[in-house]
Amino acid sequence: MDFSIILGLVQNIAILISFTLIYDLLWEKNGRFSKIIYKIFIGIVIGAIGIVLMLSTWEMVPGLVFDTRTVLLVNAGLFFGPVATIVAILIDIAFRAFQGGPGVWMGILTIISSGLIGLIWKKMFPEWRKGRYIYHLFIISIIAHIFMLLSTLALPKTLILPTLKNIALPVLFLYPLATVLLGIILVRRMRYWKTRNELALSEERNRKFMDANKDCMFVKDENLRYVFFNKAMQKFLGTKPDRIMNSTDSELIEPGHASLCTSTDTRAREEKRMIIDEEYVGKKIYKVIKFPLNFGNNRIGVGGIIRDVTENRRKGNLQQTLLNISRIFLENITLNEFLRRSHDELRKVMVADNIFIAIYHENEDKYSFPYYVDEFDKVEANVLTSLDHTLTDYIRRNGKGRLVTPEVEKEIDKEFGLSTWGTNSPIWMAAPLFDITHKKVLGVVVLQDYHDKDAYVADDLVTLEIFAAYIGLYYDKLMKIEDLRNAKERAEVSDRLKTAFLANVSHEIRTPMNGIIGFTDLLMNEVKEEHLKNYISIISKSAYRLLGTVNDVVDMAKLEAGQVVPQCEKYNLGDVIKYIYVFFSHKDHPAELKVYPSEDVDLVVYSDKAKLTQIFVNLVNNALKFTRSGYVEFGFFYDKGHEGDPDYITFFVKDTGCGIAESEHKKIFERFYQVENTLTRVSEGTGLGLAIVKEYVSILGGKIWIESEIDKGTTFFFNIKLTEN
Repeated sequence: MDFSIILGLVQNIAILISFTLIYDLLWEKNGRFSKIIYKIFIGIVIGAIGIVLMLSTWEMVPGLVFDTRTVLLVNAGLFFGPVATIVAILIDIAFRAFQGGPGVWMGILTIISSGLIGLIWKKMFPEWRKGRYIYHLFIISIIAHIFMLLSTLALPKTLILPTLKNIALPVLFLYPLATVLLGIILVRRMRYWKTRNELALSEERNRKFMDANKDCMFVKDENLRYVFFNKAMQKFLGTKPDRIMNSTDSELIEPGHASLCTSTDTRAREEKRMIIDEEYVGKKIYKVIKFPLNFGNNRIGVGGIIRDVTENRRKGNLQQTLLNISRIFLENITLNEFLRRSHDELRKVMVADNIFIAIYHENEDKYSFPYYVDEFDKVEANVLTSLDHTLTDYIRRNGKGRLVTPEVEKEIDKEFGLSTWGTNSPIWMAAPLFDITHKKVLGVVVLQDYHDKDAYVADDLVTLEIFAAYIGLYYDKLMKIEDLRNAKERAEVSDRLKTAFLANVSHEIRTPMNGIIGFTDLLMNEVKEEHLKNYISIISKSAYRLLGTVNDVVDMAKLEAGQVVPQCEKYNLGDVIKYIYVFFSHKDHPAELKVYPSEDVDLVVYSDKAKLTQIFVNLVNNALKFTRSGYVEFGFFYDKGHEGDPDYITFFVKDTGCGIAESEHKKIFERFYQVENTLTRVSEGTGLGLAIVKEYVSILGGKIWIESEIDKGTTFFFNIKLTEN
């Protein structure tokens, strides 16, 4: 093979490499290849490159010249699509036809087959570039150049064999290699542009994200000069972008703050770690985060984020202040101490050097000042002062907080007709003090500042209103505590008088009642006439009933006064059971009286014998009263498995009377409550019997409950402590 063939091939490859530059400039870079006009334009450019290749030929067979247009057109079909490829094919066919010569038809067939094979392969394998693309390039290049060899059949017969003999090896080895190399370059250029575009989009998204961020973000190079910053940082520095870029802090901000910034920058670089600090700029608080950035070649810069935390800090301080005030609220301290400590807390969240609390006294239409702290004005705490038509009076009357500037004061004056009181200040703020119902205004809390007309903002008024709510509640609480204390004292006096009265009444009534009962019993034995005995019986029953009523009232009074104390002793439980049985057996009643387990019980217990007896008396008496037929049974039983153990005894009183509705079960133990039925209307009483029973059971360490059903009877159960331990 002649060396000129290699030289011509290299020359053609150089032309093909320039084709990749056109790919960069005209397709990917402009990004407009989707439009048909640009596709046609690219086809023209590819066709022109094909013409250049056909003009840069070498002779492999006498009379026949060759070039690398197949390499060009195969890749054109693979990368540029049908429009551009077909335009290029048509241009190259026209030029090859114009050249003429014995190899014209071979040249035309080669042009057509190369371009179409590239297009067909792209159609069959649209994702070929994403996988093993070198494999695809190798296969298609072999196929294309086999077709090139087959195209020799279009030559004159005398030239076919000599041509095949001379071009077979270059076409099957050098041409495919050139096709693969060109394809690799194009694939990599495509990936380069794709990566570059994605990077550009990513940078644009990052820039938009950072510009949309309220936090200041920046990057400084190894000389601590700004090389990146977002819009928030530009606003923070207060200058133009071109003024900030490549400048240091000392060139942009005042020296003291610049020195502080440089110090934290240096720390982040030298310590190679994140530095978190807080910096104060005017009235604002900024959280500054700085961290080292490696620019390569031992160049260490600094990245940073600056966040305005003034509002968050204010909210955090406010929450802590309100928590502290709520804790103070729960303490039992004087009003002045509460106001003083609350004022100290309020100072932590706003300017509160001048403050006073004005309490309104409705009867006098004047104000008192339990707390007054002011740079210029002084008042006496206990002296009532008229504030008629002042700003303080305006706030109380309207019941709404207000931030008052000179302009607002003029508006209020037109509406209300203001009177001046105290030293004038450029800004004034107040909130009403409400009682616990939030309906009555108790007074006003006032803040003012004499030096800064911008000392307060709308959020400060909200804070003051919360503060005022605590003051109003605490003041109202103290007033109610004082009212309760006075009421308690009056109640105690009344209770002592009531106790003394009841004790005197019980003595004064019981003494003559005992005389009446004694003499009626004597008369009952002396009188023989039946009608007189009936009269005496009525007197006796009435006297006993009256005595029982007095006893119930006196017992309940003692229970209310806490004068009933259990007198525990050891005694035989059988004595109580027998006494109750004997006591009620002699009375005239229609129901049969039963005892369980029996009236002869021998069991020593430890409790208050008199109160247990009274409990049984009240319950049995109540049962007999409401049982017109059947029986009344009383006594006790042991819990299963604990026979003979006093700690497991349950007492009961059971009757077969009218019963009690379930809705009445809890009410019957209330004082003066009586169940409404036909029997209660004929059975008189105070309604205290069961209430006394419940109190006695509780005093003896037990509980009482009921089971009942209408028209089937009622059972009362109770237990009490019956042992010393």
